[in-house]
Amino acid sequence: MKVLICDDAVLYSTLLSSWFRDDPEIDVAGTVSTGADALERAGELRPDVVLLDHLLSDAVSDELAPRLRQRVPGVRIVLVSGLAEDDLAEAAAAIGAEAWVRKASTQEAVRDALLRGAAAGREGDGAA
Repeated sequence: MKVLICDDAVLYSTLLSSWFRDDPEIDVAGTVSTGADALERAGELRPDVVLLDHLLSDAVSDELAPRLRQRVPGVRIVLVSGLAEDDLAEAAAAIGAEAWVRKASTQEAVRDALLRGAAAGREGDGAA
């Protein structure tokens, strides 16, 4: 699956890119730090999944997610944030994210969220 990471914490994006560099199922196609760049790069890269930070310097996820879906029909959104778990789950539900994960999560948890997000809505996988 092709992933676009959109997070204004550059060190976090770099960490995620290094975590999945050799993963046969996850191709980090690009990283961006602003909503404007996310829209531009998503249109160019056509990712399967956008790992989207809830709060960016120029956008919030509830404004950006619908624009990403308009730009790349069928793209899946995995929301990432440092919010408390209940708040993050609520924010993810509000934007219709296919999955969510906390920034403090392990590599395995982030990987699982990306895979869940990519699989969401596919026939026969049991996802909603």
